[in-house]
Amino acid sequence: MSRRADTKKPGNSPLLDELTTDSNELLIRLSEPSPAPQEVPKLPIADIAIDPNQPRKRVSESGLATLAEDIRRNGVLQPVVVRPAIDWHGYVLVFGERRYLAAQRAGLSHLPAIVRTDLDEAQVLELQWQENAQREDIDDIDKALHLRRLKEVRRLSWSEMEDVAHLSRRHLIRMQQVAEMPEEVLDMLRERQITTSHTYQLARLTNDIMRIDVAQTCVLHKWSVKRLAREVQVRLTPEGVVTSMSPGADGISRYM
Repeated sequence: MSRRADTKKPGNSPLLDELTTDSNELLIRLSEPSPAPQEVPKLPIADIAIDPNQPRKRVSESGLATLAEDIRRNGVLQPVVVRPAIDWHGYVLVFGERRYLAAQRAGLSHLPAIVRTDLDEAQVLELQWQENAQREDIDDIDKALHLRRLKEVRRLSWSEMEDVAHLSRRHLIRMQQVAEMPEEVLDMLRERQITTSHTYQLARLTNDIMRIDVAQTCVLHKWSVKRLAREVQVRLTPEGVVTSMSPGADGISRYM
């Protein structure tokens, strides 16, 4: 879905730099001989939960198995980062989901953790994007959904989103079009029954019922993007929808 020309030079936010520094400093302390190892901060794994808004929605089973075996041999070398939960007594992960899941598999009861009490939801969303934006094991759909949530929570303009996400406005709008798709259409995209270019055309339709219906027909008849564009235009015009877009238009103009 992404193109090199649509990507701005990445950079870390000050908050992410601070978190990385905290984590590195604690890692150095953990590697040094200490007369009081019990002072290393640890939390019960049972008191930590995964953040439902974090970008990564799927984790490689083989990768987890390998990491769990490494943790059994060497322990958790780098702490996770958490913040206090709002609606219960425990904590929510900011960074370190794979370490958390692998530690569970390895049978650990406690996990070294840095507790941040100064982060709100908007800051966490931005930090999680900065950490995960370049990772290939997080698919474009999950990235698109995360960016949509970040834009909504922080109420950012497209110009502000360009600065936060380090992506061009066109790329951001493309991702927004994907994020707007109903789950049924996203499943078709995940299963490679349609492409992201198909979703850009489906985004021109006025409601999810139409999008699902047209997407299913598209899959059934194996429509090309060009054919889908024509079919979308046919469905827009009879309903009196005002549009200046011709068949093949990508619908970006309505976001500008």
